[in-house]
Parts: sequence; C-alpha cells; structure tokens
Amino acid sequence: MFRENPADLVITDIIMPEQDGIATIIELKKEFPGTKIIAMSAGGKVKPEVYPEAADALGAIRTLRKSFKKDELLRIINECLK
Repeated sequence: MFRENPADLVITDIIMPEQDGIATIIELKKEFPGTKIIAMSAGGKVKPEVYPEAADALGAIRTLRKSFKKDELLRIINECLK
C-alpha cells in the first residue's frame, strides 16, 4: 500500500505481530530513503532502550517510549514535517 501512496512521515511501533518495526524501517529506508520515520516502543524481550536505539541507528528520525502524551507526539510530528 505504501508503494502506491508514499507518505512524508511514517509512525511505526517497533514490536508488531506480522512484521516488526525494525524490519519496516529497514525496508522503508531502502526503498524510500527520504521518508521520515518516528518509531515507538514500550520494550520487549530485551532491555526497553535497545529497541529505540536500533530504530535510530537504522534511520528513524525520532523515537518515543510508550507511554507518551498526545501533545508530545503532535509536537514531534510538527518538528519532523518542517
């Protein structure tokens, strides 16, 4: 679906059932290097800080730890789209 309708910004969770966010970031950055990505996570099987660090290293421009406030997300979205 993204290939048919690319977006300027993608917000993805890192831990997801079908394809995790790390794989999503890798795929998006490979095919659409200009796409800005915000990744979020509450942690998982390893230390919670590992997932956002990996997302940053792979090209996410911002990461959020759950639980975050709506105002924080909106502020980050606005910053990313400037």
